[in-house]
This record gives sequence, structure tokens and C-alpha cells, in this order.
Amino acid sequence: MRTRSLCMRTRMMHEARMRAHGPITIAYPDPFWNALVVCVTCFAGALLLDARRDLFLWVVPLLLSALFAYLVADTFLTVFQAVVDVLFLCFAVDTAHNDGSPGREYFMDRSLMEYVKNSEKAMAELDRKRRRKEHDDGKEGRESHPAAASAV
Repeated sequence: MRTRSLCMRTRMMHEARMRAHGPITIAYPDPFWNALVVCVTCFAGALLLDARRDLFLWVVPLLLSALFAYLVADTFLTVFQAVVDVLFLCFAVDTAHNDGSPGREYFMDRSLMEYVKNSEKAMAELDRKRRRKEHDDGKEGRESHPAAASAV
């Protein structure tokens, strides 16, 4: 695997992930959290700087602290996103190469395996409810139109 190019290895890892569990939806932190950190920082800074009456121009330190807060929050969330990606990629490779039998044990933590199994069950339950709702909506549509019901 070391002799292959990065693109080839990335494609192989993607295929391993798709074989293992299909598309895995990961909830990434959205820009809302960055904005929240900036707003909290600006609010706290405004409260602190309001008490200092000797400052002539208090907007500049407030804007600098907001910029710094955004950079720190964005860096932290980017690293968090990369860590989550790597963990799920390792999970996919582990499930692709190992089956849990003696000699081919899983390397993943048991809690991660249980989390993925529980999320698969929850997604299956949501799909079943969605299909049932679509099926029920289809029945209601036929019952509300007598001509369509008699034609069926």
C-alpha cells in the first residue's frame, strides 16, 4: 500500500468505507458554532471594555479579540472534523479487513462499535417509518378520489 499514490489510497479507503457500512453521515460542526464563539467573545469584551472609561477607541480591541476568537474556534473545529474523519475511516478499514473472529479481531473500541450499530438501527427505523408514511399517504390519496379508487 505504501507504493501506491495518494489518490489511489484515498479511493481504496473510500471503497472500504462504502463496503463496510455504506455512506456514513457525520454531523460536522457548522459555522453556527464559530459565530456563537465570536458573539460570546464580543459580548464579554463589550462588558469588560464598557467598564474602562479611559479607553478612547474600544472598538479596535473588541474587533481584534473577535478575529482571534474566530481563528481559534475555526482551527479547533477543523482539527475536530479531521479527527472524526480519521476515526471513521479507521473504523471502516477495520470492519473491511477484520470480522471479529479469533485471529481477526476488531481493533476498534467496543463503544464505537456499539454506537455505529445503534445508529444503523436508528437509521433503519427512520427509513421504515418514512416508507410507512409514504405508503399511508399513497392510500389516503386513492381514498380521497373516488374515481381513482374505482379505477384501481
